[in-house]
Amino acid sequence: MIAQLEKLSAMIRARYRATGIARFLQWWKGELAPLIPPRIKRLFAVPHEQLLISATDQHIYLWQANEAGNQLLDTLERDGDIEQSRARIVACLDEFQEGTPAAIYCVPGDSVLNKTVRMPAAAEANLRQAVAFEIDRQTPFSVKDVYFDLLVTDRDPPFLGVDLVLGQRGQIDAYVEQMKSLGLRLQGIDVNGADQATSHASAKPEPKGINLLARELRVRKANKRVRMNWALAGVAFLLLVIVMAESLYLRSQTITQLQAQRDAMRSEAFRVNELRQQLGDELAGANFLADKRANTPLTLEVLAGVTTRIPEDTWVQRFQINDKELQLQGLSDGAQKLVESLNTSGVLSDTYFKGAISSDQRLNKERFTAASTIDPLAEFVPLPVGQDESIDQDVDAGEPIDLDKNPESAVVEAASNALPQSGEG
Repeated sequence: MIAQLEKLSAMIRARYRATGIARFLQWWKGELAPLIPPRIKRLFAVPHEQLLISATDQHIYLWQANEAGNQLLDTLERDGDIEQSRARIVACLDEFQEGTPAAIYCVPGDSVLNKTVRMPAAAEANLRQAVAFEIDRQTPFSVKDVYFDLLVTDRDPPFLGVDLVLGQRGQIDAYVEQMKSLGLRLQGIDVNGADQATSHASAKPEPKGINLLARELRVRKANKRVRMNWALAGVAFLLLVIVMAESLYLRSQTITQLQAQRDAMRSEAFRVNELRQQLGDELAGANFLADKRANTPLTLEVLAGVTTRIPEDTWVQRFQINDKELQLQGLSDGAQKLVESLNTSGVLSDTYFKGAISSDQRLNKERFTAASTIDPLAEFVPLPVGQDESIDQDVDAGEPIDLDKNPESAVVEAASNALPQSGEG
């Protein structure tokens, strides 16, 4: 089951690497990586330190490989004491600052078969399985007798240039058992790319970047420090998301509460405006009559004041008050005297005749229509003694009118007496 999952995972990774997204992300990562401070990189990146192992017939060489280069740590005798060799290996491992490194065994280049094959570009998503079918045809070995790995060295559509490296199973297994006896568990078996013909056996190894070790034999090495840093970073990010979500939630709740308060205050303001408008309407209605009474002259007072100023030869047939305008219509021997008398009353002003004065041939009188403006706040100017004859005597009956008993009835009676008896009033 695990082997099938690993095979499926490898196929998915191969298909992903064949897409343009993988190349874009690789380019993007390469552009952003120099911008990250080295201290931050060391916190989250898996250390690149490796324990490289190379060997000859007599010696085993242990190398410390890191970003600074390769450094020889110790040289062991193949036929030496096993316990002593293990102790020296443990001492070498203590030289690594990032914990136990990945152990990579570098085999000589002449101990493996290296062949370049061309494969269709469409097979890149499942390249390893496709190459496995070509081993029997391209090499003298059967796929069951070898471990193999490959590198894509050239992409020239519609073909791929693949560097195929094969190692015999028996020889690779012997390397694994030998290292296991020394207390080392290998993460990979690589090929030393150094030129063995021109370099000494103890020369620095140059791994090619392949792994001939079977997947089921590889030791999975996990860096606890890096995992812990990633876990802490994840927790910090999760807390940041929670804090931001809580902040947004509280902000939303605050906005909702403020909107509710605003709506309540707006409703209250509308109610206050309605009450204010209602109060204003009620006050206007209550003050209407008072204002109307204050600004409208009292009809009886105007009637009394006008009656005292009508000459004896003048008959009033129509007496009308319209707001602040008084209209008089009647007959007179001299209508002009009526205008002069009304303008000196103190209450009436701007008296004028509406239309032309006509002559009534039957009564031998002037027929007029006059209008005056009434000042409701003014008072009538008293007439000099002896001029108010229209009230001192009754025109028809010759009886005096008693104003002390009922002034309003006296005024109405005086006005009635001033009308002609011929029925014109």
